[in-house]
Amino acid sequence: MNPTNKKNLPILLFAFAFVTVTIAGVWYVSSIGGPSAIPRRSPLNQFGKFLGGVSMLSLVALYSRTVFKLLLMKGDLWSRLEPLGVDIVEAKSLSGTVLSWLNKTHPYLGVIALSFVFLHCVFTNSLQDNVFLYAILALIFAEGVTGMIMELHNIPVGVKKGNYLLHSQFLVGILLLFLTLVGHLLLKF
Repeated sequence: MNPTNKKNLPILLFAFAFVTVTIAGVWYVSSIGGPSAIPRRSPLNQFGKFLGGVSMLSLVALYSRTVFKLLLMKGDLWSRLEPLGVDIVEAKSLSGTVLSWLNKTHPYLGVIALSFVFLHCVFTNSLQDNVFLYAILALIFAEGVTGMIMELHNIPVGVKKGNYLLHSQFLVGILLLFLTLVGHLLLKF
């Protein structure tokens, strides 16, 4: 096994474990009669709501990384901190450490978000005729696939650049937030 494959092995095993858990959850719900067989206030429904909260937190962490990177790239940020007596060298070092940690956890949080959003929908009976949900699942799935393709090493540069453009759009995060809010509001009525 070459070194580049060893680097990706932990995330591949993590993704495999979460895909297995997701399939098991879907299989279990199918075996009890499908999502419509889960009562609204049942423990399984409440667990689905919990998974929705966890997936929301993981998406917030994913997109806060993007906001953090955008803030760090602006040169104005550092010049505005100087009058406050902030040690710029130390602040840059600390922000580099935080960004490094966020970059390392990014693929794991993405896998958690994708898996838990889907399970949230299955356990809370949200998959029925909800166009916004289908759009959200498609966007999250596309983000995950393009992110995984970017991690591959033996692909053409043009494909990698195209995937980067699709994966790194902050607009997708805003669209996910909008669709989630509208979808949840529609479920309330």
